[in-house]
Amino acid sequence: MPTYTLIPIHLGKINLDLGIMTYRMNYGVRKWLPIISWYVKAGKENILIDTGISSAESAYYTESPVEDLIDFEGGLKKVGITPAEVDWVIQTHLHFDHVGNTRRCKNARVIVQKAELEFALAPHPMQGYLYDPNLLHDLRFEVIEGTREVFPGIQVIHLPSHTPGVEAVAVNTAKGKAVISGMCCIGDNFNPPSPGREPQKRHYWKVVPPGNFINLHDAYTSTLRLKGMADILIPQHDESLFEIKKIPD
Repeated sequence: MPTYTLIPIHLGKINLDLGIMTYRMNYGVRKWLPIISWYVKAGKENILIDTGISSAESAYYTESPVEDLIDFEGGLKKVGITPAEVDWVIQTHLHFDHVGNTRRCKNARVIVQKAELEFALAPHPMQGYLYDPNLLHDLRFEVIEGTREVFPGIQVIHLPSHTPGVEAVAVNTAKGKAVISGMCCIGDNFNPPSPGREPQKRHYWKVVPPGNFINLHDAYTSTLRLKGMADILIPQHDESLFEIKKIPD
């Protein structure tokens, strides 16, 4: 089985209330969280996992402050490619901050879950502001259903939670299976606090679902599945990722 290295392209950062990431936790705590496009080379194929978005374009979708760290072309240059040389984009989901630059990869085929694409084209009003069909025009979608290996040693795992068609991406590395969460989350989602004595805290959660979800029970189950499947777990927006140069180190 081939092994790969994941290279994070740190495109920007967004200032968010952490309650968006963690159900019933961290409300009122604001932090800068990374916007990352992940690069992996598989044989002759140049693969991105999500593509991020610029601060200028994100202003149309959110009032949360967004700052650029590097533009998309400059980020790709750091790994030795141009947007035209991207062969594949694996979309964990189709929220604006994950798909904003995909249309710049004119020659890429775009792997997405059927459930996610259908929802993105006709989203529920409660999540509609996170999607924009204009970002999806002319993309060369490779629509799949469920969990499958998309390249030798690279698997997508359907984990309905944050959106109906979220897919985690598992990549075989020299140090085991690295899994990009797909769902928007941070490290706290996988390290919940111990139960407290107060009535509202007399519980034991093995995980904390994402704060923005479609179905709470599915979100909990999918987060728990995700926690158990990775040797190297990569929460999509954890602030620790700012310091990561490659996975594995």
